[in-house]
Amino acid sequence: MADRCNIFAAETGSIKSTRKTIATQTSGKHFGEHVMIDGYQCSEDKLNDRNVVLACLTELPPQLLMKPLSWPEIYFAEGSTVKDSGGWTGFIVIQESHISVHTFPALRFVSIDVYTCKNGLNVAAIEDYFREKLSIEVFETQVVKRGRQFFDLALSHAAKRMANHGASTGGN
Repeated sequence: MADRCNIFAAETGSIKSTRKTIATQTSGKHFGEHVMIDGYQCSEDKLNDRNVVLACLTELPPQLLMKPLSWPEIYFAEGSTVKDSGGWTGFIVIQESHISVHTFPALRFVSIDVYTCKNGLNVAAIEDYFREKLSIEVFETQVVKRGRQFFDLALSHAAKRMANHGASTGGN
């Protein structure tokens, strides 16, 4: 799979030796981070441009030191209500989780999710990236630390399973 990711990155031009990396790795007492951005007063033209959404989904993962597992998927959704006026929905599955972008051009609104099992995302740099790509004027950003009990509960369970497996196989 690593070769497919490298081929994907090379073909899309998303890996460059001079690329700006906006990830910061720090250890934390949680499993991962979920950055949720609601952007207002964006460029209607940029939100209505499939290629801009595609660029966001191909450029951002390597800048966050994340590995794509697939090509981005992008769909145009027709509007069904005043609230849901239609627009582009795109996502990319990454080794560390996913990134999604949902645009609403007529409302000049975008909803973005960056979820990763990494810790220490540079949220301000992610906002700057989307500010530039989509001309977002007003941000409403939430950051949720996911799996706050992961190290206490999930890893302790895994350690017990490994200890039991080792004892049952004679340590092999």
